[in-house]
Amino acid sequence: MSSNPNQAPAPDNFHSYVMGETHLDGDRLTLQYKVFLPSFQEIMERILGTEYGLANRIEQGLKTRKGLPIRILDAGCGEGLFLYYLAGLLEQRGLFSPATVQLIGIDSNISAIATAIDFVRTAQPTRPYLEFICHDLTKPFELNPELRPMLPPPTTLSEVASEGGQEEGGGFDFIYAHMVAEHIPNASQHIKYWYSLLKPGGIIFLRDAVCDEGSNGWKAPHLALAPYLSRVFQYIKQINGFNVSEISKNWLEELGAEQVQALPLVIPSGGNSQTGLMMLRNLVMMVRNSLPQLIARNITTAEEGQALLDILFREISPECVGYGTCIDTLARKPLA
Repeated sequence: MSSNPNQAPAPDNFHSYVMGETHLDGDRLTLQYKVFLPSFQEIMERILGTEYGLANRIEQGLKTRKGLPIRILDAGCGEGLFLYYLAGLLEQRGLFSPATVQLIGIDSNISAIATAIDFVRTAQPTRPYLEFICHDLTKPFELNPELRPMLPPPTTLSEVASEGGQEEGGGFDFIYAHMVAEHIPNASQHIKYWYSLLKPGGIIFLRDAVCDEGSNGWKAPHLALAPYLSRVFQYIKQINGFNVSEISKNWLEELGAEQVQALPLVIPSGGNSQTGLMMLRNLVMMVRNSLPQLIARNITTAEEGQALLDILFREISPECVGYGTCIDTLARKPLA
């Protein structure tokens, strides 16, 4: 378990995560985790199953107990909730041994990493093997001494990686990034770099939002939310110039990945379902927590923000119905 946040760069990342990157946004991210957990469970069934074969890969590692460890990386882990879930899932299925399987979460938010580490120490004491490392995802892993030993040999690294770090750590068997790539400039180069960190046969899973209005994107559950979401999505698309979610499949195919899939995921907001009600709460918290950043960037004004919050706290209800769409991109690196 890492204590690296004390050595990490300042959390004021240039990509400026719009939806809230302060520690105060933790409650919203916990709620968002609950919203997306059922779909994450479905994706993990696909990845662990025969289609992508991660369970078999881990079983072989547990049997032989030789060679490089099985490594799973949550890129942009926040406070580590998906990694905690994954640890429990692997334990339940007998697919875990601290000597053979490494679970690593990295994030550039120093407060989130500190929270993840503290949570392991207090609420997850039986899982001291969970590692959380503070690192800016826009920088090569070679620059971080805690990540360097996990990397493939330099000859297998992408051209975007800097030289250095000679340890032959072997790379990762599974990398996933949940709502991360869309917030990073030059996302294509970063996804290319993450792909280069996979072992042969390794799997990558990306989930990002479709930042468009309409049947293939999103529908605001309340009319007052539409201008706010439109501005936020416009800002996110400007970071790369397009919807990262819709292009990631093409990038991975160009890299030679196999079993590349782009799977739409529609999340309801509003209505009487538990997920829809949680998504409504998530949207209100998202507005409240992101307003300071949006005001600072002249995306909205303080007056507009307060007026929107007044309307939402007064009028938002299960009768307000909308939806949001994400795209889950899955791929595997060829064995040869």
